[in-house]
Amino acid sequence: VWLSHPDYEPLVHTTWCHAHGDVVTKLCAIQDTSIRFNKEVFGNIYKNKRLLEARIKGVHIQLDSCQSSDLVNFEKFLQQEYNKVLAQEEMMWYQKSREKWVKYGNKNTRFFHVQSIIRSRRNMVVGLNIDGVWCTDEDVLKNSALSYFKSIFQQGDSINPSSLQFDYFPQITTDLFNCLSSLPSMDEVKSALFSMDSYKAPGPDGFQPIFFKTFWHIVAPDVFQLISTAFISGTIAPKLAETLIVPIP
Repeated sequence: VWLSHPDYEPLVHTTWCHAHGDVVTKLCAIQDTSIRFNKEVFGNIYKNKRLLEARIKGVHIQLDSCQSSDLVNFEKFLQQEYNKVLAQEEMMWYQKSREKWVKYGNKNTRFFHVQSIIRSRRNMVVGLNIDGVWCTDEDVLKNSALSYFKSIFQQGDSINPSSLQFDYFPQITTDLFNCLSSLPSMDEVKSALFSMDSYKAPGPDGFQPIFFKTFWHIVAPDVFQLISTAFISGTIAPKLAETLIVPIP
């Protein structure tokens, strides 16, 4: 939603260029400045919407009693600002709903809102059948789920690789080996990024692919350096490997 604000790109550019460190460090800096930007500049969408509605209503009342070119122009300006807020509201609910089959931009705010509520309810476990008894006590549910997944992730019987029989181990050609071991180019990194769904669910850091696509002209050198280093060293920063794991009983 912040991408629609004209002041957000300069903020990202300044923060990214002045932050010292790798991509992870710079993303953390963007998080901090974005939070302040949301509070101090962007504002509350619903509050802005109500304020604009009240101002437009006030202008209409004045126009009913006195026609003025200044009031007409001001009404047009307020209407443009109101349309921007409506688009921001729709985008916000679009991102929350994660529904892709309905096109964003057709004023589907109510639909996205409902889908977001439905998804939230589906993601909530209100009861479990424990040993044939239906239980809704929150503490019991937590302990039962914890015990269940602990038992799943406990170490089981291990297999000794030396006991496996390999009659034939496939080999790759020299050309294919060189292709697989070569460093990716900037164009390949960009192509991989831009092939992603822009609004896929973000990881713990909250950044969706749309952020990197929109500000590729700013983040490209650092992202490319990150990927190249990973290919050379064979490792990536642990922070980048973090993800949200949701156990499903």
